[in-house]
Amino acid sequence: MKNILLLSSLLLFVSNCTLSSKPADDANIDRSGIKKSVYRHRKEIRECYGKTLAKKGSENLFGTVVLNFDINNEGKAQKTFIMKDKSTLNNPDLNTCLISNFEQWDFPVPKDGQVVNVQYPLSFKDTPARNMQQKMDQFKKIKDKPSQAPSKTP
Repeated sequence: MKNILLLSSLLLFVSNCTLSSKPADDANIDRSGIKKSVYRHRKEIRECYGKTLAKKGSENLFGTVVLNFDINNEGKAQKTFIMKDKSTLNNPDLNTCLISNFEQWDFPVPKDGQVVNVQYPLSFKDTPARNMQQKMDQFKKIKDKPSQAPSKTP
């Protein structure tokens, strides 16, 4: 019989990952180890999101993707799929990239060697860096500033 584990996480595209957990029966696996595995690979998650955002028509890409996967007795994700009924963000390009990445990572090995089923939500929000507006304003001032080219004398 499979053990079921439910984990939650929040991933902001330009800021750090915030991870939180919901109560679950996790005696058979190190829940924090699963979070650490995902956190170690946050760059790949952001790359999936960034590549998807860069595609035309993906400007308003935000919401939650819930991944469902089994962790086998070698600590590998298998049978990974997107739980479309629980996800608010259903983008095929993003989903394919996330699934491909999750199945390459190492996760904690279940303590009794039995497969553990995991549901892992990732929330995405296209959020600019805290000081992005300030940097853009500075750039605009420089761009709009008249050039100080030397004047030509007749």
